Amino acid sequence: MDKKILRLKLGLQEDDEFVLFTVGGTKLGLELLRVADRASTLIKRETGLTPVVLTGPRINADFTNGLKLVRFTPDALPYFAASSCVVTQAGASTLHEVSMLRFPCVVVPIENHWEQLANARKLKNTDFQF
Repeated sequence: MDKKILRLKLGLQEDDEFVLFTVGGTKLGLELLRVADRASTLIKRETGLTPVVLTGPRINADFTNGLKLVRFTPDALPYFAASSCVVTQAGASTLHEVSMLRFPCVVVPIENHWEQLANARKLKNTDFQF
């Protein structure tokens, strides 16, 4: 489906290209979202992309620096598909989705988290380019 049509279906602006930050279902990713919030003006200015945060089900945070906030949805794939890039932690499900569907992504594994680091390494060793 065309990204512009998909953005409209998601309640976003048709021409508003965005980078999607998502951290899954726990509060472990809250720091990545806070960094995105602090950098949102820079992201918009340098890339022309609007920063959008898709929160996990247990994240109940507000952001004040220009991030568009999308509360948890069990169907994140349309947001991935409508975005220009996905910035995510290294959760197995999310990495599987972005790699199989060839969505551009930046992976930020949780520091010292063996599973996240292993997932990121596995993705790095595939033919998927990010």
